[in-house]
Amino acid sequence: MWWKGDPRINLQKVDKMAKFYQVRDVKKAIEKMEAKKNEE
Repeated sequence: MWWKGDPRINLQKVDKMAKFYQVRDVKKAIEKMEAKKNEE
């Protein structure tokens, strides 16, 4: 189950390049996970 703030993203392979929104979502997820880790 997903919950508020869950950094999961949906990546689907199309061609050879990532879509701009996929890169943006991955970056946001990494930033959220790093921020959460630094809070602990």
